[in-house]
Order: sequence, then C-alpha cells, then structure tokens
Amino acid sequence: MTTEKSILVIDDEVELGEIMVDILSPHFNQVTYQASADLALEQIKRIDYDLILTDVNMPKLQGPELIRYTRAAGKLTPVIFVTAYADKEMVLKALRLGASDVIEKPFNPEEIIKSMDRTFEIERRRAQLILNQHHSEENGNSNLNKQEKMLGLLMVAGDKKK
Repeated sequence: MTTEKSILVIDDEVELGEIMVDILSPHFNQVTYQASADLALEQIKRIDYDLILTDVNMPKLQGPELIRYTRAAGKLTPVIFVTAYADKEMVLKALRLGASDVIEKPFNPEEIIKSMDRTFEIERRRAQLILNQHHSEENGNSNLNKQEKMLGLLMVAGDKKK
C-alpha cells in the first residue's frame, strides 16, 4: 500500500540512490532521485516534497549545507541523513540543523521505512499542535470579544441607571 507522500532521494552514488528508490517506491506514491545535491537544491526550491532522504558526504554540496539552503529557501521539509561516517559530532551537527534522523550505511530497508514513519508521525503531531493552538487563539480572541461586548453592555446599563 502506497502513502500519498513525495520523497526526494539525494545520493551521489547512483547505484545506492536507485536502490533507495526501489525500497521506497512500493511505500510512497512519488519517489524522485537526484545524484547531484546542486540540482536537488534547485528541485527543492521549486517542488514541495514531504521528506528529503540525503547522503551527507557529496561533492560540491554536503548534507548540512543542503539543509541550510533548504531552510533559507523557506522550506521546512523534514530531512533524514544517510551516511557511512556517522561520528558523534556529525550526528549532533545534523540534528542541530534540523535533521529528523541520521541513518548509518549499510542500512536495512526496514530501518529507513521506520525512520520515515516516525518522522511523518512527528510532523503530523506538530501540525495538530499548531492547529490546536490556532483554534485556542481564535477561541480566546472570540471569548475576549464577547467579554468586551458584555463589558460595553454593562457600561451602557450602568450609564442608564445614573
């Protein structure tokens, strides 16, 4: 069963990128592959992806720079890094920049799917919190408007008594 999500896979190792597309295609309705981080960034600026799955170490543009440029372009797309060199410092840097997860190569397909599912669940909950906050603010403002009207009526009634 496929999910209505669009995924961008970025990896300069074409064979690995194609393997990731093969893994993800049965689960998501749109999986796009890009071997160049530069070209991927151009796509990210034009297209709203639901998730970006990217290698960290690539020529010209590294994963952390890619996420910086993505955020600078106004995109809050969740990013999962895939790397063969997941030292503690790199993982912390990725997470500080807003990466949702870091997966080490070699990986098993279930690990990627589970990471993506967790990321989508977090995004769903975040969106729900924002919606609830918006409704609370609207209700608060609505209650405030009702209170202001009531106060106005009380003031008018008080003036009539004088």
